[in-house]
Amino acid sequence: MGHWWRWALVVAAVAVAVPSAGVAPTALFGVVPVAAWGCLARTRRVGVVVGVVLLVLLAWFALPHGLGWSGPWVPSPAELCWLYPLVAAVVCGIGGAVDGRSGCALSLSLTGVVLLGFLVALVDLAMLTESPPGDEGVLPAPPGLRVVDPDLVCGSGGCARQVGFAGDDARALVDAHLAAHGFVTHRPAAVPGTDLVCRVTGLLVRRQACAEVREAAGVVRVTWYVE
Repeated sequence: MGHWWRWALVVAAVAVAVPSAGVAPTALFGVVPVAAWGCLARTRRVGVVVGVVLLVLLAWFALPHGLGWSGPWVPSPAELCWLYPLVAAVVCGIGGAVDGRSGCALSLSLTGVVLLGFLVALVDLAMLTESPPGDEGVLPAPPGLRVVDPDLVCGSGGCARQVGFAGDDARALVDAHLAAHGFVTHRPAAVPGTDLVCRVTGLLVRRQACAEVREAAGVVRVTWYVE
């Protein structure tokens, strides 16, 4: 029973990561540093304090994706794999020193977690390059509108998704919907009559999702992709 807090940290990490896993599957990797620390910590007091710090950091890295937030202060999904373990390693290193943990064992364990994180980030990047974008806040549809003609468009530069929205006052509702999900950066569009808006996430490495919006025959069509 004396080790209940180790399991509690892991369960809490899973509870933080799971809500975002549907949008950013890499969120589940955030459990690994917490679980590693749960195994490495020697005393309950230091173990719990450092564990709570790791959970707060994990919430910062993971939860915004599940909530659909964006902005330069929102870590990208890839950063959850490599930047979060790096920060966690520093926190665990300090905690291990206070806890009297062996420097060699602690260093090897944390190095393994960081290297695994970089590997997962590379795999995730390769998968994103070959796969179509996720919903990116464009879907589900704004209340009061219906989705028409969903489509997938692929070319040499990658894949984009396209969907139409129909209903009363569709253009205003779509514009407000996109703005509410972080598409606030306007850029020049290559096609006349099309609005191009983008949203950015990432602390150190920017990830940009863009949506092209145009209206024809009462249907607002949105094409979105990740750059």
